[in-house]
Amino acid sequence: MSQRRNGVYGGWSHAGKQRVFVRVPASLKHQSENGASPSDRHEEPEFEETPIVLVHGLASGRTLKPVIRALGRRPVFAPDLPGFGMSDQPIHPLDVPGLADALRRWMLDNGLAPAILVGFSFGCQVAVDLAARYPAAVDRLVLVGPAFDPAARTPG
Repeated sequence: MSQRRNGVYGGWSHAGKQRVFVRVPASLKHQSENGASPSDRHEEPEFEETPIVLVHGLASGRTLKPVIRALGRRPVFAPDLPGFGMSDQPIHPLDVPGLADALRRWMLDNGLAPAILVGFSFGCQVAVDLAARYPAAVDRLVLVGPAFDPAARTPG
């Protein structure tokens, strides 16, 4: 991790060959030696609690800084999905399943699965897709303000 802003550190990790920008609380940063990500050290991280992965909406993980600070005593990670924020741009735009696959890859490459996934707005769709197709990667699923198809708003 390289940048620190108001108790939240940000820096790059990897999902395959793609760079993923991720924000973590200051307390998690202090647990890491030299700021290297788990994939850089070739070892799995050890957490006393299940890691929490925050899935942002149409902006980036930057909007989740207040949530990161509020959960700061836990292992909290807020990656920017491919094509969002400071993460690498994908070769082709990704749809919801593509974003879910990329998030799963990042989680696996960084030893964060299974995790508690918390989706915000559009991120709920990504989190639900990941949980539905890869249930072993998800310990629990939390949806905050899910965005949905306005045509599907009827109960029947």
